[in-house]
Amino acid sequence: MRPKENQIRLLNKSIQRVQKKVCSHNPILFLTLINVVVAWLRIQYINANGIDLSTEETQYWLWSKNIDWSYYSKPPLIAWVNYLSGTLLLNGEFSVKINAILIGFVSPYPLYFLAKRLYNQYYIAFIAALLLLTFPFFNYISTYFTTDSLVFLFWLFTLLYTWKAIDTGRIIQWVFAGLFMGLGLLSKYTMVLFYPALAIFLLFEKQFIHHLKGLVIFTVISSLFLLPVLYWNLTHDFVSFKHVFHLSKATDSQSLIEMLKNIGEYLGSQLLVLSPFYIFLIIITVHFFKKERKQKLSLMGTRYLIIPVVFIWVVFSLIAVKNIEANWLIFSYGAIPILLANYFFLDFPVKWKAVVISATVLLQILMLNPSILDQWGLRKLYPPEFDTLHRFAGWKELGEKVTELSHKAGDKTFIFSDNYHIASELAFYVKGQPQTYCINLGRRMNQFDLWPDIKQFENKNYHAIYVSNDKAPDSLLNAFNDTKKYTYNRKYREKYKRKMYIYVFKDFKCFNDRKTESF
Repeated sequence: MRPKENQIRLLNKSIQRVQKKVCSHNPILFLTLINVVVAWLRIQYINANGIDLSTEETQYWLWSKNIDWSYYSKPPLIAWVNYLSGTLLLNGEFSVKINAILIGFVSPYPLYFLAKRLYNQYYIAFIAALLLLTFPFFNYISTYFTTDSLVFLFWLFTLLYTWKAIDTGRIIQWVFAGLFMGLGLLSKYTMVLFYPALAIFLLFEKQFIHHLKGLVIFTVISSLFLLPVLYWNLTHDFVSFKHVFHLSKATDSQSLIEMLKNIGEYLGSQLLVLSPFYIFLIIITVHFFKKERKQKLSLMGTRYLIIPVVFIWVVFSLIAVKNIEANWLIFSYGAIPILLANYFFLDFPVKWKAVVISATVLLQILMLNPSILDQWGLRKLYPPEFDTLHRFAGWKELGEKVTELSHKAGDKTFIFSDNYHIASELAFYVKGQPQTYCINLGRRMNQFDLWPDIKQFENKNYHAIYVSNDKAPDSLLNAFNDTKKYTYNRKYREKYKRKMYIYVFKDFKCFNDRKTESF
């Protein structure tokens, strides 16, 4: 071995010994201190960046103002959580964001205890929990409160307690696993994929029959959480099932080029949410360091982590020919930091660890604060039109504009749009947070179609404010006696503008929505 390589290896081992010594004293305390700092930084970012609530966040917040047993596209837990935080914190932006921040604070702990349980090493568990904090997907679910935040947390807890049940054979652990599985099912329907993933693992390990009693208890307890969802769908023509089926099936009319384009976007989006630097690290490490691992790790535990991720990748790859969203797989990625901590960070040179982690963190800082690139004259590297944050900008100012127009129009004025994203943002940011409405001009069904619509205002001398990304059609203009049109630009990063149309209508007569034909 060359002298320089020997020195690097000795330095690497020395740093690892120091890290292990620190971790062995009180890893939970160190983890908590770091976690507190990260949570504080998230709060500062949310307060300082000027980015409004995302349209998904305002949609789920609006659901909390219309509490029900379930909703069109998602189970009810996110609405219930928003209702609780909104009641305690008076329905401001922070009442929504605090839920994501708390989930980001709690999530490293089940991951830590899972890694500790699998490999019986504080050092690996501690590093895995720290690595989780650096992943792009984790910073997304810890900053924006969507159903992905909830299902990710409960997927981790279900992984933890299911492994405890398999490891100990104790029924009580199956009970806890069932409770967390149930909460996951109340968060997002994709949680149901845990059932086949677990079955595949147990069949592969030839332990399915051995744990059959526990599996039955686990399944029964978790399934009980779906009773509110089933009851609600029974009274609403099973629209949630129709919606999920519509999203999951690939269309037959797509060309080969469109399919390849969708698959490329799917793979690219997963590369970004996982970090291209971590993907590079995995590939390099597997190739060069697999034979050099000196520590024998639990192969069964590793399979327990890998099989669900691979299974879910296969499932979503089958429907990737249809354009799916980058966040759909996030819930299953909690196991990846553990795998990195185990296999890829034990013998990998310290300097490369530092480079990879630093590059990942730097990339996220730039993506979350793209104005830095503008100040450096590097706007073209990440132009505003490709910057996903532009979708979150300008809603508060739009709400203020609509509030002003609404006050001028009078008390008998309702607010509506043809887009549920816009209608949800207006519901949150218009002063007084009024119930808004969403008409159908040819879109697929959404939650607004299950609530009272604008027909309640017909021929009652009501005025209205309509906001859309497009000009109002003649059929809508003819539903009112008088119309004033305004244009409004949602601004982002100074030069980027998204043009919107605002109509102030007088004296609402009658309007017939199109019949919903798509879910």
